Amino acid sequence: MKSSVSLGTSLKPFLNFIRKFHFTFSFVIIAAILAYCVLSLNTILDDSSNTNGYTSSLTVTSFDQTTVNELQKLSASSAVTSAPALPSGRINPFTE
Repeated sequence: MKSSVSLGTSLKPFLNFIRKFHFTFSFVIIAAILAYCVLSLNTILDDSSNTNGYTSSLTVTSFDQTTVNELQKLSASSAVTSAPALPSGRINPFTE
């Protein structure tokens, strides 16, 4: 009897293993690629927000006194305000 081992018979167990777990291998490879993309994007965004050694070309400006006075006239959001005056014959549906 002649014993010959062909390539097809020697790879058969390996191919059966690949066929059995091809979905798992595909999922792991796709998840690894996605993780690499997310980490690369995070590194790029982190490096772009680094401002060490950056000097702004903008000059410091100031407000004129009229604008400062107008801003000081504004009331704070915590200040108590009066209820709005509604036209006669109408009711406010939002009052309690």
